This record gives sequence, structure tokens and C-alpha cells, in this order.
Amino acid sequence: MRVLVVDDEASVLSFLGPLLEREGFTTTLAPTGTAAVASVVDSRPDLVLLDVNLPDLSGLDVCRAIRRQPGHIPVILLTGRDSREDQVAGFEALADDYVTKPFVPELLVARVRSWLRAYGNGQRRVVQLGDVEVDLLAREARRNGEPLPLAPKEFDLLAFLVEHPNQVFGRMQLLSNVWGVDFAGDSHTVAVRISNLRAHVEANPNRPEYLRTRNGVGYYLRLAESTS
Repeated sequence: MRVLVVDDEASVLSFLGPLLEREGFTTTLAPTGTAAVASVVDSRPDLVLLDVNLPDLSGLDVCRAIRRQPGHIPVILLTGRDSREDQVAGFEALADDYVTKPFVPELLVARVRSWLRAYGNGQRRVVQLGDVEVDLLAREARRNGEPLPLAPKEFDLLAFLVEHPNQVFGRMQLLSNVWGVDFAGDSHTVAVRISNLRAHVEANPNRPEYLRTRNGVGYYLRLAESTS
């Protein structure tokens, strides 16, 4: 399993790299947010240990950039900030976990292993929505084995909601996480894509079972449990 360690402190990189290597992981080290995003795009690690305070991009911005990539890469934030507001900001940036410095090395390694078990790369991750299966690794939604004709951004939107089941997202949150912060369109784009997805995924698009709306708030994927 490949772990990307992102921190601007050389002492932290020189400690965490060998620690994880001794535990059997392959590590890549990045001292900046820009280098971290490039590494995620180019080599797609299985997990990211991400410092919040970086010299260029903030760790929260890096986390949001990771979330715009297909599939789900677990992100554990490493930070000296331990206030409730900082932790809330970390989870709002869609980090999976939040570890404050100084940390206990054995506990950090245990958390890394736990998240890798949950999102082990190379495993076929399929989520069932009625008679539709969403294959996150193959980036394909199928009904009775036949691929559904989803546009790439429609699948990206579906995958994002599948990976965050039962969480309500406003239109602007979905635009930021799926289309990116530089998207020049308006929020109506989300409503159009949701409508298209319902037409393909739902048995009755007018009474959706999975792709639900919470009036005045946003959209969410209703899912009792997901499978890996």
C-alpha cells in the first residue's frame, strides 16, 4: 500500500517516511501542497497523511483537490491545531480523520491500517442501488450487466454521493467538489445532472428512492449500507 506524506517540516517527513516503511508501506514524501496534488494525480496513493499548515496551498485546499479526483482516497489530517473549529473545518473539507500533533506513532499507524482496510485499493468496490450497481473502480454504473449511458460528470457526481452516503450537500458544495472551484457555470447545473441521474438510476424518477432532495438544503444519496 502506498502512503503519501505531506508536510513542510523536514523533521516530520524524515520521521514518518521510515516509520511507515518499517511497517510495510511504500511512502512518497511531499513538502508542499502543489507537490501533493501533483503526486495524487500522477501516482494515486492509497492514503494521504496531510499537514494542514503548508507554505503554498493549505492542507484543506489540498484535501478538496483530492476529493475532485475519481474514487475515494482516505485523507488523515495531521495538525497542531486542536480547536473544535479547526476540526470542523477539516471534516467540512471532507477529510476522513483528524490527528493532532504530537501524536503516538503506534496509534497513527493503526489508524492508517484501519482506513486502508476500509478503502483497500485494488478491491472491487461496488455499491448496489436497487437493480443498478455502481462500480467505483471501473467508473461504471450498470443495470443487469449493461452500462448506463452516463456523462463523465454525471458519474463523478454519482460517485461522490455514493462515497458520502446520507450526507446532504448544497448545490455550491457539489459544484466545488465535483466540478471544481474554477467552474464558470451556475448551480442549476447540479439540478440538471441530478435529474439525468434519476432518469437512469431510479425505478421511478418522480419518486426517487436513492437520489433524494432535502428541501431548501440540497441533495443526498439515501443508502442503508454500502459494500466493498
